[in-house]
This record gives sequence, C-alpha cells and structure tokens, in this order.
Amino acid sequence: MTTVFFAAKVLKGSHWRIGNGSMGSIYKDRWLPCPSTFKPCSLPNIGDCASVNQLKSPSGGWDVDLIKSVFFQVDVDSILSIPPCSTLTNDVLVWHFDLYGRYTVKSGYWVGRSLLNGPSSSGLSNVESW
Repeated sequence: MTTVFFAAKVLKGSHWRIGNGSMGSIYKDRWLPCPSTFKPCSLPNIGDCASVNQLKSPSGGWDVDLIKSVFFQVDVDSILSIPPCSTLTNDVLVWHFDLYGRYTVKSGYWVGRSLLNGPSSSGLSNVESW
C-alpha cells in the first residue's frame, strides 16, 4: 500500500519534457510546465487523442497560429514557453522539482511533506518556500 501511495506522489511531480512530441495525448498526458496539473486547462478542441506533435510546424517549431486558435491564453503561454526541440529527440519523463529533471529522495521528501502539510502561512507551499 505504501509503495502505491509513494508511486502516485512521484507521478504528481513528474511530466514529459517535449522533444518530438510523440509521447501521447495533448489533453490526457502531463506535459506542460505548470505544476498544478501539468495538463492544459482548455477544452479538447483538436480531439481527445491528438498528440503534441500535431501542435508543431513542419520545421519543428510550434504552430503558433494553431495553438492560439485552440487553447486558452494561459495554455498558449505555457506551451510557447517550451523551447522547440529537434524532431529526432524523444520525449522524456522528468521530475519537475529538480533543475535537471532528476528525481532525488531529498526532492521527493520535500514535495511529499508539502502535500501532507498543505500551504504554509505565507501562502506558498513548503516546496516553494524551501
């Protein structure tokens, strides 16, 4: 039971770092750099199973016009903050709370503590204030 709980908490802090964008669904997978959900808040306008690579132009950059026409502004800003990457680079699952995307016991501990304790009196989570 503890292992399942721990694995679920680790997944809450992980998301896909986009390379070629083939990792899966725009709306179902965790890929945006926003720790609340790592998912778009916009309604599915492209299709539930559309993949991130469908948001890219043939040159490998983001299709800005398509993104602006389909997503809420908060999602547009989040998507466009992701640097475009080579079509040869695979998507990689990363830990959000480490500069290099690596999970460590220390960072997992602090995120776990913040999830248990909730927001601090400053309004910031323990992770943010740490």
